[in-house]
Amino acid sequence: MFVNTLPLIFLYTTLASPEELLVIALGMFSVIYVSAPEPDTDWRQKPHAFSFRVYLLRGWTGNMALWKIFWPYFLLLNGALLLFDNLVKNSLISVSSWDTLHFVMISPTLWWAMAIWRCSDKTQRRLWGAAARLMVAGVFFEYLLKLWIRIKIPQIFFNCQDHLLDFVTCF
Repeated sequence: MFVNTLPLIFLYTTLASPEELLVIALGMFSVIYVSAPEPDTDWRQKPHAFSFRVYLLRGWTGNMALWKIFWPYFLLLNGALLLFDNLVKNSLISVSSWDTLHFVMISPTLWWAMAIWRCSDKTQRRLWGAAARLMVAGVFFEYLLKLWIRIKIPQIFFNCQDHLLDFVTCF
């Protein structure tokens, strides 16, 4: 997360400095921590045979341990975003395909965000629930940064010289 976006923002724009974003992140964490629910000490996950549908349902309804919802999708999402960025930077996919792949990832990301919010009390410490919620906000901030880069400074991020058929989307 932020591997390709923040360096571009800091080097080529005056949108924000690292210090400003750090202050904003700390402020957001403070607000999220105060609003995060206390851990549910009485809750215990019932053992069950693994089924993807049950996993999705329990995540959506908030009946699963936070780490079981957070880590698998967080790693998958960040790996996919890094892969998409590298593919388009190396001209293996077009800019339009990059847009489409990000759009496709929004639906599962919305499910993940709701699941994190609902499962944030299924942890041992309030800190972990607040940190997971902050990461959800960070993922959506990453999407906004990618959209901003796509609209405002596409020539810097995309290798426009190699995108001969998709050259118009760089400007």
